[in-house]
Amino acid sequence: MEAGDVRNITDEELEMRAEITVQQSGGLQAMHLAFYQVSIKYNYDRAQAAFQRYDQLVSDSDDAEELISAAQEAVSHIAALSRFFFPSRSGLKNYRKSLRFARADVLKRHFEIKKDSPLADRRMRNIREHFDERLDEYLLSNDGGMFFPSPMLDSHTIADDPLGKVFKLIDTDANCLVLLNEKFFIDPLRDELNRAFQMWKLR
Repeated sequence: MEAGDVRNITDEELEMRAEITVQQSGGLQAMHLAFYQVSIKYNYDRAQAAFQRYDQLVSDSDDAEELISAAQEAVSHIAALSRFFFPSRSGLKNYRKSLRFARADVLKRHFEIKKDSPLADRRMRNIREHFDERLDEYLLSNDGGMFFPSPMLDSHTIADDPLGKVFKLIDTDANCLVLLNEKFFIDPLRDELNRAFQMWKLR
């Protein structure tokens, strides 16, 4: 294997490198921190851009589809970002999995993110990564009531009605996105992003 060629690195070699990183560097080598920062900031910037578009639409438009698109894009980028701090617990129990959690702990300290952060909400990631499966389950488990397949601009309380089956809804008064009857309040997510990145800039 030539230097820099990672295509032929064996699982055993990856496990060994992960073990060394966990045991000697606490999960993240100092020289690698910048790569994580750049990757996290990409999702932060994209989420902020989506939030800005959402704010502009709230002021200028009542197009439910456009509003939902902007809000859903922001939540999707936040969901991707959250994986750096709250990695999936699925997968084999090996050093690479240990590395994920050790690295996440380092990043949580770096950005001063607590365990009960709004970013820890795994529903965001599930609705983003497994939307097709969640839609299957949603349609299979709801065989009665009032279905609303079109994007809606209305109160999120509609989703509280046992007979109301909301596919996609945005409540611009409460800044609440509803997907498959699940609510995602935008403001706590946005506030946490701004707080975390303010802490990062102050370092």
